[in-house]
Amino acid sequence: MSCADTGMPLAFIITPANVNDTIMLEQLVDKALAMYPWMKPERLVADIGYDSVHNHQLLLNKGILPIIHIRKPSNGALHMDTYTTIGEPVCMGGKEMEYLRTDKETGKHLYRCPVSACARKGKIKGWSTCMDEVWEDPKENPRVISAVARASDEWKALYRMRPIIERSFRSLKHSRLLDRYY
Repeated sequence: MSCADTGMPLAFIITPANVNDTIMLEQLVDKALAMYPWMKPERLVADIGYDSVHNHQLLLNKGILPIIHIRKPSNGALHMDTYTTIGEPVCMGGKEMEYLRTDKETGKHLYRCPVSACARKGKIKGWSTCMDEVWEDPKENPRVISAVARASDEWKALYRMRPIIERSFRSLKHSRLLDRYY
């Protein structure tokens, strides 16, 4: 684990290659917080390998917003086709809804039917789209409906920090000759 702003390593656990990253997140976060008790992280950016309901809930319980991509389900659908494989709601016409905003008081995200390409467009008299709107509450399903909406510019900017962390890991592995052990 390292700081995305400074690249400073915060904690690490060396495991065999056959150990799943997902189960190591709790130990890694606890180790970093124990080593730096003054540190109050707001967000944790991690790759798909850390995606699980347990990890999302763990981070939220510690007051840390998880910025983690969702694993694509093997059947290609999330919650009976209610969401896309990246956790965005789907309108009645079967299209990914557009993210509009997040209510600052409730934390809920507002989505609407896409203005173009809706299968129901023109089929409802007087409307150019099906006009579906939905408020999604991250508290109901924190893994699928991220506290920071995945379609928002904020989430995208935060997730773009992940390569910075990966470069830091690569440098540490190389300088400590850890890349020779597998």
